[in-house]
Amino acid sequence: MKKIASSLTALTLMISALPYSPTAGISAADEYLVRDKWGYCTTANYAESEHFVIFYGNNDTTGQVNEAFLKRNLEAYERLWKCYGEYLGMENMNVDIYGKSSQKYKTNVYLT
Repeated sequence: MKKIASSLTALTLMISALPYSPTAGISAADEYLVRDKWGYCTTANYAESEHFVIFYGNNDTTGQVNEAFLKRNLEAYERLWKCYGEYLGMENMNVDIYGKSSQKYKTNVYLT
């Protein structure tokens, strides 16, 4: 019994450690675009997931804005998206609320 429990635990850990791929299985019609990718700041770096994009610069004096930090935050934002959008059934906040466009855009997050 202990072997089964430890095997299941190991399997769960391996699955959760798989690379994050939020756009797998998304069709072109369902794709969220990055708004202001270059219009806002031509020198910004960015990291993106299915529904979010984090813009950041090159002057991090803390040394904490790295790939792990960006991935962890994008994953947390996607969990919130799933909770509010899918579980609680809230409306998609990434479309034009006036109905003038059906294009969906990612939510921008700016690190300053």
